[in-house]
Amino acid sequence: MDKENNIENSNKQINPKMVDYLKNLSPEEIEKLKNETKDENFLKEIVYTLKFVPKLK
Repeated sequence: MDKENNIENSNKQINPKMVDYLKNLSPEEIEKLKNETKDENFLKEIVYTLKFVPKLK
């Protein structure tokens, strides 16, 4: 199953620090981060943030 579709907690709050962090990364860097992270919760937070803050894509 695709990790990006595995977000159970849809009523989670968006973390402003994550938004700021991702804002400073290029789309390539975000992809690299998503592919290289070993922390499932961190990955979910990245994907969740990208999903609900469209200007980051």
